Amino acid sequence: MYSLLYLFVILLPGNKQFTSKQSSFKNNQLRPFTSAKVEETKSNDIRELIREERSSVRFDSLNMRFVGNWPFGPCGVTAVDSTRNLIFLGSGGGVFILDISDPSNPVKLSEKIHARDFIDGLFYEEATQRLYIGIDEGGLEIWNIADPENPQKMGSCDTPGHSWGIEISGNYAYVADYTTGLRIIDISNPSNPTEVGSFDTPGYAYDVALSGNYAYVADGPSCLRVIDVSTPSNPTEIDSCYTPGPARGIVISGNYAYVASGESGLRVIDISTPSNPNEVGSCDTPGSGRDLTISGNYAYVADGNSGLRIIDISTPSNPYVVGSCDTPNHAWNVAVYGNYAYVGDESSLRIINISNHSTPVEVGSCDIPGHAWGVAVSGSYAYVAEEGSGLEGSGLRVIDISTPSNPTEVGFCDTPSWASDVAISDNYAYVGDGYGLKVIDISTPEDPEEVGSCDTPSRTWGVAVSGSYAYVADWDSGLRVIDISTPSNPEEVGSYDTPGEAYGVAVSGSYVYVADGDSGLRVIDISTPEDPVEAGFYDTPGEARGVAVSGSYAYVGDGWSGLRIIDISTPSNPSEVGSYGTPGGAEDVAVFGSYAYVANWSHGLRVIDVSTPSNLEEVSFYDTPGEAWVIAVSGSYAYIADWLDGLRVIDISTPSNPKEVGFCDTPGHAWGVAVSGSYAYVGDGWSGLRIIDISTPSNPSEVGSYDTPGGAKDIAISGDYAYVADLNALRIIDISTPSTPEEVGSYDTPGEAYGVAVSGSYAYVADGDSGLRVIDTSTPEDPVEVGFCDTPGEAWGVAVYGSYAYVADVDSGLRVIDISTPSNPEEVVSYDTPGEAQGVAVYGNYAYVADGDSGLRVIDISTPEDPVEVGFCDTPGEPYGVTVSGRYAYVADGKAGLQIYENLLAGVDEEDNNKEKVLKVTQNLFMETTEIQVQGIKLPTTLNVYDILGRIAEEKTIHNSSPLTIGTDLKTGIYFVSVKGFKPVKILKIE
Repeated sequence: MYSLLYLFVILLPGNKQFTSKQSSFKNNQLRPFTSAKVEETKSNDIRELIREERSSVRFDSLNMRFVGNWPFGPCGVTAVDSTRNLIFLGSGGGVFILDISDPSNPVKLSEKIHARDFIDGLFYEEATQRLYIGIDEGGLEIWNIADPENPQKMGSCDTPGHSWGIEISGNYAYVADYTTGLRIIDISNPSNPTEVGSFDTPGYAYDVALSGNYAYVADGPSCLRVIDVSTPSNPTEIDSCYTPGPARGIVISGNYAYVASGESGLRVIDISTPSNPNEVGSCDTPGSGRDLTISGNYAYVADGNSGLRIIDISTPSNPYVVGSCDTPNHAWNVAVYGNYAYVGDESSLRIINISNHSTPVEVGSCDIPGHAWGVAVSGSYAYVAEEGSGLEGSGLRVIDISTPSNPTEVGFCDTPSWASDVAISDNYAYVGDGYGLKVIDISTPEDPEEVGSCDTPSRTWGVAVSGSYAYVADWDSGLRVIDISTPSNPEEVGSYDTPGEAYGVAVSGSYVYVADGDSGLRVIDISTPEDPVEAGFYDTPGEARGVAVSGSYAYVGDGWSGLRIIDISTPSNPSEVGSYGTPGGAEDVAVFGSYAYVANWSHGLRVIDVSTPSNLEEVSFYDTPGEAWVIAVSGSYAYIADWLDGLRVIDISTPSNPKEVGFCDTPGHAWGVAVSGSYAYVGDGWSGLRIIDISTPSNPSEVGSYDTPGGAKDIAISGDYAYVADLNALRIIDISTPSTPEEVGSYDTPGEAYGVAVSGSYAYVADGDSGLRVIDTSTPEDPVEVGFCDTPGEAWGVAVYGSYAYVADVDSGLRVIDISTPSNPEEVVSYDTPGEAQGVAVYGNYAYVADGDSGLRVIDISTPEDPVEVGFCDTPGEPYGVTVSGRYAYVADGKAGLQIYENLLAGVDEEDNNKEKVLKVTQNLFMETTEIQVQGIKLPTTLNVYDILGRIAEEKTIHNSSPLTIGTDLKTGIYFVSVKGFKPVKILKIE
């Protein structure tokens, strides 16, 4: 085993001892990942394992660990095993494996391939029986399909962009990675695929095809790109060919590339001379060409809303349509096997007989899941109300959740309209389905069957059941009361037309509580179901979308006004007793015990402690509010400039469990933040500088402001002055009296001032397309530019450390500039990050770059002239800013809020015998074991080794202070050693 926390162990000969203690680290200096050549290969192996760990856990969020999913949804991609009559159907975030021996009656064999994002690409290699899957932001996965009913995952390799198209040739996978172009991955070891080369195309790489030593990339608006891949580690573009529409799909046959070009249909390109491709023919289709395949003299085009088009290409210079078959939705993908075309049509697979090309006929179909709207759980089953595309694939899905980590669909009942909500009572599911209620018998979960229905006059949004009645929130027709005592013959017996638009409904005793849009919460007396009467109402400030009732309180998801708690102990006089202003739009709410769980629209799930209704507190969340732009850390708190949601204060005393403890709304757009003493200084866009007292973090309050003439983007504090990057200038503001800040000087920079850092008597301004500007601020009233260094990109962020300025230069990555002579700053080196470098922080020997779609990049700058990337983390959002404190990097990750990462290269303290309690970890470079030794604690005690899913992999008892060997029987992977009284230690097993 080797410890990820102490990677430098592999650079040393023999054994080395490391310790983890209760006390804090001796210092926060990050240890460099040096480049000792003796162990260079092993270092790279470890980096790849770090990468895999990051890939597997990057979707998880605060206080919540992913345990399983049933991710099936709209259909996008297909692949065929012609030997075994199988088709692989990408559906949402999963893959169905279907037996198509009888094309008119496809049979599902497996739904065990689950991913954590949308399936965008499939490639099946019949010789090896391996399926290669492109998973949007999840990279490439490799699955063994030797047993179609039990596919096994072999390995994965994350990519920085969005994995769309895949082509396999020899030992390499070629991935069209959307925003980051072509990625080349070595798959010679399927359990450990590794990226070996890449070429960032100028457009959006949707698909890729191989011919000889060349990869042909369908690059969206940048048309067709031809890339020489004869040296996979160094792919080079040699030419391109214009297409009038965006290149979405590509197939090569002989000397021709056939491109699906959106609304421009099929384009035929002669590639006999790869360095000079040219279009020789085209065929316009009525829809939007998204994908195609070639069989014989015909091209089969998935043409969007125009279904399948069959084009004769026997004369490449004169292709023409010979037949078509319209599909009910949008044809996204097509595969051909024998006399059949298999079309992925958004919410279904359409099977079309093409034996007569001029008159193709649909002979079979297979519906797949659409968009999940509502869910209810009863016993070991989850019942999902699902809206398909059009009327295809809508209905009730029955999912067996007896094993939460492996949910499986066991039944489905198609409904005629759009299933939006579901409630369960006894053996029946009551589904709100478009314009009515459907009653489905679920006594046999594997075979749910509709037994009754009742039309309603409007759009059914919500449904609740109590006793013999179903209560339906029927949008602009209010509340409908339906007698379900005879499930096969449900009948409306009463109604109450609420003044707003009924979205949600809950029942408690003799009252129904309706979330009525702009009309707030309506309380309806249903003691006489045939004659419901409004007994009271409470007009919430927002738009009531969802409601739950527990005890004497109704909990209302009130859109942009967050969670409102209404005392309903006197139904005729409901009154608000508490609220929690969630930053996003509270769409729905559920209550369990002392917690309310709020579906917060684009901001995920918020968990709010409601034990004291008048004093609500958010305790965890899955995502953060707003769009986090910039972050500053002081002590145990992180301060986030959260765009439209002002300043957010997050308690990070426990990094694994950060909590929002306060906020202060600002009038503008919070772009930047700096903290000094008891004040946070917020760059609030067109609202200038806002000064917020944070002496009580749970109650931050604005105490002063200064309206700068530009757009305040970034701030640096030095002494009594705030230095504001104000788009068109550097502003120097006296903050000695925080309540009355005053501008004392300014310097109009030639570009757009986005970022600023201060060191000594100089301010360093990241000035957009004017690079780095060095401004002498020794006289704040009269700042003067003394030097500049133009950068090739657009300078957005800057950090200063020692004699160097580190500039985040967007498309041009990280630029390292020597500022030892401020009047003559010189670039000494650069590191081109794969994304768009927007922010940078420096701590110790590392520069941390917020790199847009490519996440957080960690660059070793121990030798500034030779920066080396030593780690990265592909964050779920788009990082704009980063700050570092100790071993932790705090990333402002746009819509994904605050992300906290531990620098695994930082190391831990070596043994300190002056400390009373010691946990010693001895690494052996030449054995596959680790020795654990404890001192100064009560024995015996238990040692547990956990895998990255939190399962116990090994458990031993420590009886004395002698070394204890662990790891002999562990498989390759990442583990955590836990001994009571000590922080867990992360270790790595390599065979």
